[in-house]
Amino acid sequence: MEPVQDPAALAHALNEQGVAYARAGNAEAAQQAFEQAIRTRPEMPSAYNNLGNILRRQNRLQDAEFAFLRSIALDPFDTSGLINLSRLYWNQGRYGEATVLLRNATRVKPDEPEAWRALGQLLVEMSQTQESLAIFRKLLELAPRDAEAHMEIAKVHHELRQWSEAEAAYRRALELDPNLSAAHANFAFLLSDQGLTADARQHYGRAYDLQPSPRLRIVRDTMVPPIYQSVSQIQEVREQLRDNHRRLIADGVTIDPTDKVMPTLFYLTYHGFNDREFMQQHARLGNGPRTVKFDLRPPRSGKIRIGFISKCLRDHTIGRLNRDVIAGLSRADFDVTFFAVGPSDDYIGQAIRARADRYVVVPGSLSAAIQAIVAQQLDILYYPDIGMDPFSYTLAYSRLAPVQCVTWGHPETTGLPTMDYFVSCKHCETPESLAAYSEQLELLPRLGVCYERLAPLDHLESRRFFNFADDEHIYCCPQTLFKFHPDFDEVIGGILRNDPRGVLLLLDSQHGKWRELLEQRWKRTIGDVLSRVRFIKHQPRPDYLRLLAASDVMLDPMHFGGGNSSYEMLAMGTPVVTLPSPFLRARLTLAMYRQMEFNELVVENPRQYVDLAVRLGTDADYRRGMRKTLLERSSVLYEDRAIIRDYEAFFKRIVKR
Repeated sequence: MEPVQDPAALAHALNEQGVAYARAGNAEAAQQAFEQAIRTRPEMPSAYNNLGNILRRQNRLQDAEFAFLRSIALDPFDTSGLINLSRLYWNQGRYGEATVLLRNATRVKPDEPEAWRALGQLLVEMSQTQESLAIFRKLLELAPRDAEAHMEIAKVHHELRQWSEAEAAYRRALELDPNLSAAHANFAFLLSDQGLTADARQHYGRAYDLQPSPRLRIVRDTMVPPIYQSVSQIQEVREQLRDNHRRLIADGVTIDPTDKVMPTLFYLTYHGFNDREFMQQHARLGNGPRTVKFDLRPPRSGKIRIGFISKCLRDHTIGRLNRDVIAGLSRADFDVTFFAVGPSDDYIGQAIRARADRYVVVPGSLSAAIQAIVAQQLDILYYPDIGMDPFSYTLAYSRLAPVQCVTWGHPETTGLPTMDYFVSCKHCETPESLAAYSEQLELLPRLGVCYERLAPLDHLESRRFFNFADDEHIYCCPQTLFKFHPDFDEVIGGILRNDPRGVLLLLDSQHGKWRELLEQRWKRTIGDVLSRVRFIKHQPRPDYLRLLAASDVMLDPMHFGGGNSSYEMLAMGTPVVTLPSPFLRARLTLAMYRQMEFNELVVENPRQYVDLAVRLGTDADYRRGMRKTLLERSSVLYEDRAIIRDYEAFFKRIVKR
């Protein structure tokens, strides 16, 4: 007679067997072992917890949720169940429920580091960075020699743009564990974000050596600096990128964009050239091994189902440019879904949400995000920008709706075969630029913006607010510093040399080394007038608008001009001098002037740019006349409901087609 095996011991053995199968990558055998353990001993919480992890990896999210809930019910003091369920909710975009679980876990076992780590990571995801900093400091109290904890706190300092603190924390993490690949990779991201590309490439290389992955190699080999010392450096970077793309493709290096986030080529757009070849080559790196097929036959209810998706549909340039178009679409003809990538609960995000028929928080997991978008069964998926945010860019690699469109929130072709239309404007394109798109180009009659009219502020009162001297001529260029192409130095230097009372006012960089790198170049190119280039810290929005009104002239940068800033500046009546180059990114201000039927502030070459800017800066009567004309004519730019009707006609046409 065989001895009767103890059910508890048998269940424990089956559970351990399942763990071994899971580690070996045999999910099916692991699932069977965990289920058999549960049948043997139904009150075994660890088996439910382990089963939940397997089911979550298989995307059986409801079954995984039940398993985690059962695990917690059987042992409310086992924080691993709370943490695992919170991560499931987190990846589904259920941030509130995930936060409650993790706060409970830290109360149940306040001395256990993992609950604090997970809570800090979730708060970072929710953009609650100040609280996440306090949470990670608590984690370091519990585990002062935990290299990953130092890495996490470094990431928060980076998010807060506390550069020296972030660097010190990364160096401490690598001191504790020199072989921590993730710390090298994240430190490299910090360095590249500051423009220290060579140093960043070294750390990405070290991360790759320690833990080879296609993504690390692609990031290392496709980094593009934000600030350049010369035009020749731009050409060298482009040649190196071209060679690296060819090598990556020849070596078969790819990322599965339904599983891993793709790196972008964000700074490439600021070089001033046709980037279509680069963007299409980069897109080839996203042809991963998995093929996902979607049922894209939307229900026909009589309305066109359209979704808008972006991380920037909030208090951001993208939000301001698109809010009223989304809100103004006819609800008799369109059913509108707002897909929020990340937090969007500020006043612009709330305004868009209030006017949408549906509001969907996009989960942080790519696979879950894809399912959430496809579940809406759209006719059209519209991206106000692609390239601003890696997560949205990665989603665009997949076909999530029968028709997919993008517009100029990031004014660059995507290079993606999944993107059908690029929505531009007839005033923004040239015969040369038509060859710069992989998408079919749709030319609206005007810029596709219904922009809120801003009340003009008093020029002299605004000058007094900033204590500008009465005899100073304020030339303002309120652009991020990577827009300052080396070609623009000739214009800046010419203006300041020809106007001894001229002052160039710029917004200081919130990125550690950008200003230093730019001034390094300017010491060589405009060193004789550099003392009259002033940096002002970033202002609250009311004071920023005062700054625009206080300026005598706005300088539109060469090769990548203003968009939102030009709408704001023209509303103040401040003249904007612009030199269009062939591509959309340098023609938005031109398009505004053409809508106004006013071309006096559009120039054809750098010499004309200098002469016109100096005339505006030094001739008060001419400048007053320009202000009066701009305030009268610019009304056509704002609250343009007709452009919404143009969008509606376009959307109806492409769905019918």
